[in-house]
Amino acid sequence: HWWGAWALMGVGSIGIMAVLGWAFLRDNPEECGLRMDGGSGATPRRQPHADTIAHRDYERSEALATWPFWAFNLSFAFFALFSTAFTFHIVSLGELAGRPRAEIINYFVPMAILSVGTNLFCGWVSSRTKLKYLLVLMNLSALVGVMGTLALSTGYGAVAYVIGNGVCGGCFAALTGIVWPRFFGRLRLGAIAGFGMSSMVIASGVGPLLFGLSLAWAGSYAPILWICAAVPALLVIGSMWADNPQRDAPA
Repeated sequence: HWWGAWALMGVGSIGIMAVLGWAFLRDNPEECGLRMDGGSGATPRRQPHADTIAHRDYERSEALATWPFWAFNLSFAFFALFSTAFTFHIVSLGELAGRPRAEIINYFVPMAILSVGTNLFCGWVSSRTKLKYLLVLMNLSALVGVMGTLALSTGYGAVAYVIGNGVCGGCFAALTGIVWPRFFGRLRLGAIAGFGMSSMVIASGVGPLLFGLSLAWAGSYAPILWICAAVPALLVIGSMWADNPQRDAPA
């Protein structure tokens, strides 16, 4: 029964995950004698990229006054909205596209594999380049995913749906954990990241509702999908100005 699964997950979370967290999690790298994005003080094997160096800690109000914050935050919020929406409505989307229930749900498997691979790639390359380039990749992938959803009845559409959403999900997972401390420092990380998390939670709640309204009023998901396509298209352009504000901060 479903209640047995929930009970088992609850016991596992309390009895296993909580214990592992207490035993192995640390509040910051310094507690382990480490430095942020570095080693134990030994000479680095290569010169760190300029964008990985934080010169100052921003107030939340200062961070919210910058375009880079909103470029990343809006991109994260959009993917939270879209991914939650198509997950909630995946069976209905498949039916309208003529895709069997089992087939459309099985698309999550290659999507997850792509997401994990992209996440690892972004983690590796993030210390070697500007994060705005990964944001461009994320928004381009989101656009491909939306267009694939619009054309889900075709073979090319299904491929675009899987690749776009898989790559975008991997970029999303990597960037949400990297960008705020790198761009705005760690002193007020909770306040800044908390605002971003609130944006994503609100967006993920609104997404399924908008998709449901589109289907109820228009008998199709096409209207909301075309609106969704416009958002990452605009964010691709906006991402080009999402440079790390630490570059302009005094050393």
